[in-house]
Amino acid sequence: MEKIWQEEYKKLQDFIDQHENIVINEKITLIDSSVRPIFYKLFDRVRNAFLINRFPNFIDQGEQLSSYYSRATQELHKSSGWDCVITKNELRDFLVNPAHGMIRPLFDPLFCLLKHQTSIKDFEYTASKMVERFFASQYMSSYEKWVIISLIRLLDCNQIFYIPIAKMNSTQIRQYTHSPREAVPFPKESTEIWLDYTPAPLFIIPSSVLYANKIQRYISITSEFVKPLAIATNPSENKEWFNFNDIYRKSKQLSIMPSLMIHMCDELNDTPIIADRERFYRPDMILEFGSNVRGSNYMSDVIEKMKLNREIFQPRLGSYFITTVQPDNQISNTLVSHDKVALSDIKISMLNVDFKIDKLTLIAEALSGTGSE
Repeated sequence: MEKIWQEEYKKLQDFIDQHENIVINEKITLIDSSVRPIFYKLFDRVRNAFLINRFPNFIDQGEQLSSYYSRATQELHKSSGWDCVITKNELRDFLVNPAHGMIRPLFDPLFCLLKHQTSIKDFEYTASKMVERFFASQYMSSYEKWVIISLIRLLDCNQIFYIPIAKMNSTQIRQYTHSPREAVPFPKESTEIWLDYTPAPLFIIPSSVLYANKIQRYISITSEFVKPLAIATNPSENKEWFNFNDIYRKSKQLSIMPSLMIHMCDELNDTPIIADRERFYRPDMILEFGSNVRGSNYMSDVIEKMKLNREIFQPRLGSYFITTVQPDNQISNTLVSHDKVALSDIKISMLNVDFKIDKLTLIAEALSGTGSE
């Protein structure tokens, strides 16, 4: 079973040898258009066989997550008419077809093998490591999206908005070297939930702004953090602001950032901006996500990151570590599952949610002010 991928690789090599219009070596890669479709069909068979041989558990876990995500988006669309938008191709492919999405990182290593730049043994090692890293990253990103959609449903959101800031090319970005002052656009109503919205880096803005019936307030969801280029001319006076330079320094140039920030506002015009070059909006809540797919030390590493972010951002309603697995004893000794543990005056809680949406109720209650302390 382990060597099935090598059998498929032998078929690919035989096909190459039988066609003079295919040349693959260290100096050139030439695949004639007349044989290209068959070549890549055989090429993909090798990648698929390698994945099936070595990582059947990844395929099973990915398909389970894909099923839950698909069900959540369908139910949200049925109730609201909203569509969920993911712009990153690798994440979108993973969610639509996990097995196909996971063969992406095998493209370059397999060509290196065809060019005799690596051995079978080295290919197996390198390709395996790349698949492991890719799967862990895409799985956790996908789980985060499922949690976002589930919270939107729990909070009974009935309006959604986006901040209309256009993308910028590199030339335009270079023009913003002296922190010019710019007005932040007013949010526009939409029918799409942008789950990985990355506009021009003028400001840090939420990917989506929603009106939540359950709490009778607007909530902003932010997961992308870039250094802002501009200073807002119209920052809200109703927010608690931190000095951006302090945040930038403490977070090591935004390299230690939460996976997700949630902010709440009473007025829509208070929602558009999370940070500009001078100020950073104190979050109401921080969410982090954990699973066993990243290895045994990952959960502990996330908790240490949360403790640091607690001191930097001081989330008003605390931080929540949402996991797909029951924490082990070592982690439980640090944070008791479902219990709020006081670390300074900011709370950090761990929730073993897996894919049970009702277990996210605690977060919805905390946002609405009805949760127990």
